[in-house]
Amino acid sequence: MKKYLMLTLALFFSMQMLVTAQNQRNGQRVQQTPKERAERMAKQLELTPEQQTQVEALFVKQDAERTKWREEMRANNQGAGVDREKMRAQFDERRKAENEALEKIIGKEKMEKYLKWLEELRQQRQQNRNQN
Repeated sequence: MKKYLMLTLALFFSMQMLVTAQNQRNGQRVQQTPKERAERMAKQLELTPEQQTQVEALFVKQDAERTKWREEMRANNQGAGVDREKMRAQFDERRKAENEALEKIIGKEKMEKYLKWLEELRQQRQQNRNQN
């Protein structure tokens, strides 16, 4: 009986590790879908269902634009020296525009709460990196 119990436990933990490994890419967390991000934001910021739907649509649009932008950057910089400062400036402009669009949906107060929440998440990730 103990053998079967131990075998079952070992099998369970092995399956758990497999599932966890499949949900990760190269040790990094898998990118959340726009729907998942909107749901998480709605829960954190207490968004209305209408706001959540608008945020999800915005995230879908932003993801498509971001993917297109990355592909263009890769095509333009095929092995050539990358002007990091130019890329950083473009990235900052895009982020500013994305945040402005988001603020139009959720309002200034919730946007401030959102930015504070993002900063807390960044600090947590930094602490986790420092511990590893």
